[in-house]
Amino acid sequence: MKQWRMVGLLLIITLSGQSLSLIRADRAKELLPLAVGKSYSLPSQVLKLSALEFDGLLSDVIFLRTLSFYGKTFERKERPRVQESELDWIYDSLSAASDLDPYFLDPYYFANSSLAWEGNRVNEAMILLEKGAQYREWDWLLPFFAGFNAYYFLHDNSKAAKLLEEAARRPGGSPLLATLSARLSYESNQTESAVLFLQEMLLRATDDYSRREYGQRLTALQHILDLDKAVAEFTRRVGRAPTSLNALVDLGIIRELPREPYGGGYYLDTETGTVRSSTDFGKKAATSNFWEVLK
Repeated sequence: MKQWRMVGLLLIITLSGQSLSLIRADRAKELLPLAVGKSYSLPSQVLKLSALEFDGLLSDVIFLRTLSFYGKTFERKERPRVQESELDWIYDSLSAASDLDPYFLDPYYFANSSLAWEGNRVNEAMILLEKGAQYREWDWLLPFFAGFNAYYFLHDNSKAAKLLEEAARRPGGSPLLATLSARLSYESNQTESAVLFLQEMLLRATDDYSRREYGQRLTALQHILDLDKAVAEFTRRVGRAPTSLNALVDLGIIRELPREPYGGGYYLDTETGTVRSSTDFGKKAATSNFWEVLK
């Protein structure tokens, strides 16, 4: 039940970011004069020079102008509601606002909503999210959003694993982010990296729940890493890959097959030549759904 509550919380955090940003955009249009809207965005370097010591204030103004314009687009009937040139302007404006004040959270949060979710501009949103994560070193949400985008939109498990690993290391990052990062590393054939990461997280764990989660996943991944190495040794000696893991025992490379911590067993996927878990780390079958992975 605790895992499901956390899954629900992470889902709410991710999806509510879009709704919250849209609500703020709708309200922001009432805070600026009606004439304020889309206009040319000066380069960040020029703005920073002209702002002098008021760069934080100018960042607020640019961001508010962007919100105001975006909010007004909801009055349109045409589709797509926001044009490509306007998305360019939104990205330039959010870039300028975050350059002027790189610790200002709102431009990054709004970029994830307006660019990644609404505008199908995931790469631009990722640039801003990763910039924000670099400056806001204490904030786990920005690398989490970027990691979600890498997985969900870009289908890049390796990048997603690194970003979620960073989110898990930061204050407030859920233990589920660590296990998810390790899983995505495994899916990207980076099992050794996943093992090293979970070893570190296990040492840092301060509660029984985290220790149990990290410990089970670490044991399974360590078994798979060892078995993969044993398969490679079998192939080197015999000149071909084994047809099953039992062949490793028969040849004396390992004494016995390890016990899978989730109650299942290990088997050799003959199509990929890699070792898999029969329970898929506690699940009945593999899934590509991001939230199912968190179960």
